Amino acid sequence: MAEKVLPEFQEFLIARKLAPEKHIPCHVRWVSRFLSFKRRYEERDRSLLIDKFLDSLRSGNNMEDWQVR
Repeated sequence: MAEKVLPEFQEFLIARKLAPEKHIPCHVRWVSRFLSFKRRYEERDRSLLIDKFLDSLRSGNNMEDWQVR
């Protein structure tokens, strides 16, 4: 893992074998994007926040539908 974004989270995923190691950078990028998105909203309801996040991904030009699903 060349880039250490959320290094403790990466180590957590590796230690618990929650994802194949080659997929961990992708999972970490998604979590990082969500955390950045979350900082911009005061929404306390987690499911509403997730829905807003997914809607923002769908409305973007650089995200394929299969990636959001």
